[in-house]
Amino acid sequence: MASERGWRLNCAIERDGNELLPPADVELAPGLNLVTGDNGSGKSSLLLGLAAPDELIAGHRLSPDIQAFRRQCLNRRLVSQDTRFQVIGPTLGHDLEITAQLRAEPAAALEAAMTAHWPLLPGFLPRRVGAVSRGELQRFVGAQSCSRPPSLLALDEPDGFLDEDGMNRLVEAVAAAARGPGGPSLILMTTHRRGEWERRLAGIALNHVGLPESRTAPGCTPAAANDSPVHPGAMLTRGMKVRIGRRTRRLSRNLELGSHRGTIVAGANGSGKTSLLRAIAGERSVARQCRFVPDWSADVGDVRTIAELGIKQGFADVLTGQRLEPNRPVACCSWGQRRILSMFEALSAARSFYIFDEPFAGLSQSMQRLVAAVLVDRIQAGAHVVLSSNRVDDPTAAMAGFDRIEIGEYLE
Repeated sequence: MASERGWRLNCAIERDGNELLPPADVELAPGLNLVTGDNGSGKSSLLLGLAAPDELIAGHRLSPDIQAFRRQCLNRRLVSQDTRFQVIGPTLGHDLEITAQLRAEPAAALEAAMTAHWPLLPGFLPRRVGAVSRGELQRFVGAQSCSRPPSLLALDEPDGFLDEDGMNRLVEAVAAAARGPGGPSLILMTTHRRGEWERRLAGIALNHVGLPESRTAPGCTPAAANDSPVHPGAMLTRGMKVRIGRRTRRLSRNLELGSHRGTIVAGANGSGKTSLLRAIAGERSVARQCRFVPDWSADVGDVRTIAELGIKQGFADVLTGQRLEPNRPVACCSWGQRRILSMFEALSAARSFYIFDEPFAGLSQSMQRLVAAVLVDRIQAGAHVVLSSNRVDDPTAAMAGFDRIEIGEYLE
């Protein structure tokens, strides 16, 4: 199983009779290992089985090789995609103090180490967890994990909600941990951006761990319902209130949502993109005609099965190719799959407005292209699509006609 050159494992994970990670031969090398694969291929489950604390895998059935690896590698740390559940809180400062106590080190030393990864950290410590953006929370957890790295550091899609500055600092932290000295002997990181990481980490040895692709690539574009309502658009007027945590800001100029194109709201972590989308969804002229999918939609467990979501047949065909049977509980799907299901459920309803918060975060490249094509299809049917993006991701040139606004130009 183990050698001086790395580890060779036969990995499989089940829970409640559901196969989370199909049997796969995995070879890990000392240093940085990039784990890629489709949504639902088992990337997150692999990291969970290898690196999660014992209490998080209670009830999971692990292959013998994974069990042996866990007994051999006791000093491990996992950063999951569900970052909101990794912060004990209630404020970031309290969480930092708790982490310092668990690591038996002074809180001031931990704060200094984390600030090296995120210089703005001291200003965020008094803030409650619910008052920081998804990207800001991802920065906090990333800085916490990369300070004094363990022998095994597992990062599950750590780049999903980061803006460009956050991505640059994450790359610096991962590069420092991979180079040592004193860094972890093994780093596992799942990503759908393999090419970008290989480009940014040129000169650092990377080992690629590829998990199986889906049986059927999503090649269809479910058409909009014939009864999809056509609406002339909506105008959000200057002065409208937008709440960002405990702060209140106002629109400094009118924001027009027409039916002829979509709108991409761009801005840095914490700039107020999600808050603006919530404000749009709550406007009287929009509220009754919209479906809003927030960035936390995949973090919430759902007691329904996939069949109970009311997803249109075209989307259901795509899910079949993703190995998602109708009787599968949503709570037993991967983070990316739950994200896909929440968007497919929204797009299956005929609405004038569809509002998506970071719709491409955590999705495979093929699924990103499919979602982008569906959004364009909805616009051609007369609806208006609003989405946010930290890094203005555009999986296809099909979205080139969207209006692109920087949130700083609209919030005073």
